[in-house]
Amino acid sequence: MRRRSLQVLSVLIAGPLLGFLLLLAGCGGPSPAFGTMCGHNILGSLAAITLAAWFVLAVCVSLYNGLKENE
Repeated sequence: MRRRSLQVLSVLIAGPLLGFLLLLAGCGGPSPAFGTMCGHNILGSLAAITLAAWFVLAVCVSLYNGLKENE
């Protein structure tokens, strides 16, 4: 129970952190790597990237747990 709670908490914290770091790295310079995502609606872009990061992290954690149960 404690391990599952720690995994959920870490995914919830890591999602926005990864989203912010991706926007920070991808929206710098004269020609941003993310192009139009760096435009006027930066909060919408952050929300979209955060949701994508949560999805990827949740899939990775569930795959890890599935592999761990098969051992």
